[in-house]
Amino acid sequence: RAKEKLVMTGLDRYLDKKLERFAEVLRVEGQIPFTILGSADSYLDWMLMSLSGKYTISQIQREEGADTGNLIVKELSVSDLVGGEMERQAEKKLTKDALLSLDTVRVYDQEFAADLRAAFEYRYPHEADIRLHTKLTVSELKKQGQFADEEESEFLPTIPSFLKEDGKEEHPGGAFRGTAYHRALELLDFGKVRTRKDLQNALEGFRRDQRMDEESLSLLSEETLMGFLDSSLGKRLAAADVSGRLKKEQQFVVGIPARDMDAGDSDELILIQGIMDAYMEEEEGLVLVDYKTDHIRPGEEKVLVDRYQMQMNYYERALEQMTGKKIKEKIIYSMALEKEITLG
Repeated sequence: RAKEKLVMTGLDRYLDKKLERFAEVLRVEGQIPFTILGSADSYLDWMLMSLSGKYTISQIQREEGADTGNLIVKELSVSDLVGGEMERQAEKKLTKDALLSLDTVRVYDQEFAADLRAAFEYRYPHEADIRLHTKLTVSELKKQGQFADEEESEFLPTIPSFLKEDGKEEHPGGAFRGTAYHRALELLDFGKVRTRKDLQNALEGFRRDQRMDEESLSLLSEETLMGFLDSSLGKRLAAADVSGRLKKEQQFVVGIPARDMDAGDSDELILIQGIMDAYMEEEEGLVLVDYKTDHIRPGEEKVLVDRYQMQMNYYERALEQMTGKKIKEKIIYSMALEKEITLG
């Protein structure tokens, strides 16, 4: 819909006669009778009818147009339109001929030529920054290949492989299982869960309070969780939890120069957003911890190191910026191996 102005055009061979016919249209209670409206040959006729009695024919035919307040009417003859177009076409032809006949070797205006050359040779000094992503999540970095990562996979088969029907699982795959373990470890109070019964009570509480659904809880192994809690890392986290030195699910946004990310030759900052599983404060510095549920076998620890080293480096950089404290240790805990792996 028009917001400020609506321009309508109409063509009528007998405009003069229609203007005379509609000049004194009779109105009944301010409205044009249907018998007159029904005699219209076009929408233009209705427009002309609506203007009846507001001005004379001579006013419409004035070059500047007749202004009725809401509507400006201007009559243009075909001869005027054709004549004007012929003048424009002739001017364009002359201009085209003049341009085609120019001596391109000769410089007609030295100053203009210099400005033109400078314009064409100009190179934007920050070209490398144009295609930079201003903000990335850790997941997006994975997709862009900044650090290799496969979906954290199912590491404990729900049923033996020889009983699987057509290779299908009865439960969702690894991405769901990994999410279930991360959620459980986020909710568990490490300082209070010391026995298998404590763990069972905690998981039942998650179900009762609807903090985890039945499907997610069914993907968890109590044996695996107890293995983590009884490990040396689990005991360190429990001690830190009791003394208030443990932080879980720490969100962060950190600015890293594009050059440091091999994203371009630029010092412009790229914001990286993510969530750290946990970190704790000890005497000599902070310990960064990340849980992984990737399906790997004993002896394949290097796979996790190669896969997550860069991710943990970003986490380390973010944590040091947020806290102003040094990271003394970066640890990955493999649920599949029930083993902690220290990164460099």
